[in-house]
Formats: sequence, structure tokens, C-alpha cells
Amino acid sequence: MRYFTLILFLLSTTLVAQDVHYSQWTKNPVFVSPSFTGSITDKMRITAQKREQWASVTVPFSTNSLSLDAALGKNGLGAQIIFDQSGSSHLSLTQLNLQYSRAISEWRLGLSLGFAQRNIDYTDLVFLDPSESVVSLSKSYVDLGLGVHREFRIDNFKELQIGYSVFHLNSPNRSFLNQEDILSFRHHFFSVLQIEMSDQVSLNPSLFFSNQNKQKELILGAEISYDLNNNDQDVILFGSANYRVADAIIFAVGTKYNQTFVGLNLDLNVSDFSPATNNYGAWEISFIHTIKHSTISRPNYLACPSFL
Repeated sequence: MRYFTLILFLLSTTLVAQDVHYSQWTKNPVFVSPSFTGSITDKMRITAQKREQWASVTVPFSTNSLSLDAALGKNGLGAQIIFDQSGSSHLSLTQLNLQYSRAISEWRLGLSLGFAQRNIDYTDLVFLDPSESVVSLSKSYVDLGLGVHREFRIDNFKELQIGYSVFHLNSPNRSFLNQEDILSFRHHFFSVLQIEMSDQVSLNPSLFFSNQNKQKELILGAEISYDLNNNDQDVILFGSANYRVADAIIFAVGTKYNQTFVGLNLDLNVSDFSPATNNYGAWEISFIHTIKHSTISRPNYLACPSFL
């Protein structure tokens, strides 16, 4: 019984983890802010991202997301599902976010309604007392968020994007036990400066800051893109270097072929935890595919008037 009590104590005191996060935040816009829902020139967008962390130390922390959003005039509608799992006890989070946005003057405002379920499974845990057993636990809750962003045209070659989003507005209680484990507000501040260096080369410095209670994250960096200028196909190459302050250096490469982008990044750990990880922190794969608005092709013949 003492081991059961110990585990309950650990659950109530140490299972307060940071929200899921991605290094390549610019490749998952609706995760950053619901205001990006439907903020596209195409008709629809499919976004997927996978992150594996701490694989060199323990059972990997795995975060996966898949979203679909569409532009409907000034409005945007979308949905995103997030699945996060960590540790041998299979502590997991599954969350479905329904998102809406609308362009209001020069700004775009977005709202998010999330339905989350948190689970912990003890099946693979080994106890010192063979007779000891612990049931699996789950907790469901609703999660609200909002965001806003705006783009400023500085001149013919520069455009600045700034935004803010906040999540857990309803302060959901995610505790497995009969006590409180309130999710603190998670704030995002983000900015991207798009600079057209030439007809083929663009440079995009960026800043992302996240704050949740005492946990802070600041990512600074820049991405450069090169358009191969192929007359038959649209092919763009990407490369970026970012720094998550006091934690990791992030290198990423990617390519866009017509309507599809695929990217890969690697986090090199530089924190005090780096000796245990051999500097290997995490990797991510990003995927974005957009669907263009359908166009009606004109016939190559002259149609006769209906009265003939």
C-alpha cells in the first residue's frame, strides 16, 4: 500500500508538465494562434507535425498534430487534433480544437474551443511488491483560447507580421484526483519579418515567446528561402537556424513543391541536461499541403445563343 500512496503523491505534485510545443512553430500556424485559421490565399490547408524528444535518455516524449482549415471569405473554419504521450506510464493527452477566425479591418481574430482527455496507463510499470496494482486514470475537460494577428506592409520588399494568443482561458482543472491541478494561462507573442532580397531569395527573421506560469520559452532565428525559378514547377528550398534561449540550437531544412511543403529539423541541446543527451534533444517533421480554389475552364469554342 505504501507504493500506491507514493505514486498518488507523485501524481499530485510532479505531474505538472509544460504544455506541448514545437520548435518549427512557423510551420504549424493554427497551433500558435487560432487567428491563423483560414488565413490563406488558397481554399484549404492540411498541416501535420510530429516531434520526438529525449529519445537518447528515456522513453521518447512524442507530440503529434493534424489540422485542416479553410478560408471562407473573411471567415476561417478549422479543426486540429493533438496527441501527446510521454514516459513509461503512458501519460497522454488527446485534444480536439475547433477553431474560427474572422478578418476585422486590418486585424484577424480567432477563437478556439478544445475538448481534451488526459490519461495515464500503469500497465507497463513494474512495482516492487508483485501484489501491488494501480488502475489507469483519465480526466476530460474543456479548453478555451483566442488569438489575434496583423500584417504590416513596410515597403515593396518588407512585410511585418505580429500577433498574440492565449490559451486555457477557462482555467481547466486537469487533475486525476479530487484536488486541483489548474492549467495556467499560456501566452504566445510572435513576430515574423519577411524580406524579399531578390526575385528568388527571401529572408525571414522571427521571434516567438511563450509564457505559462513560471515556464518561459524564447526562440530567435531566421529562415532563408530560394526559389529555383522553374518555369514548369514551383520549387522552393528552405533552410533555417534558431536558438531556444538557454536550451537548444535548432537547424531545419525543407522544400516546397507546388502546393506541398515538407520540412525536417533537429534540436541540439545546449542546456545543463546536454551531458545526459549527448546534445541530442529532439527532431520534428513538418508537412503542409494547400488546396487551390477550383477554377472553371473556358470552352475553346463559341457557344451559340440559347434562342438559336
